[in-house]
Amino acid sequence: MHISHWFIARQELSPAKNRGLVVASFLLPLLIWAIVSYVPFVWHPMMRISDAGDVDYFQKEMLVDRATFQQEFSNMQVTGKRVPTATPANPVYLPAPHVVFKVWKAI
Repeated sequence: MHISHWFIARQELSPAKNRGLVVASFLLPLLIWAIVSYVPFVWHPMMRISDAGDVDYFQKEMLVDRATFQQEFSNMQVTGKRVPTATPANPVYLPAPHVVFKVWKAI
């Protein structure tokens, strides 16, 4: 079956194709959301602080931009102080699917 058969104008889709599109329209956004949330090299513009080191204004679980984290990390290395540690993270407006499901389940 060629992909062009899906794009014929003014023709009803078969029930199987219709069901396939309905399933894909639900699963594809979930798949994209999961990839963005869980695959670190796709999109994690922030850093979640796990240890503030000697940076005064960093706090545990705080989200900071990567550039800010790298700058403070470099500052602490140059001055010989304790460096902060962090993990890549997404902004709060894009929580991971498991977090959303956990909250949804609690409701």
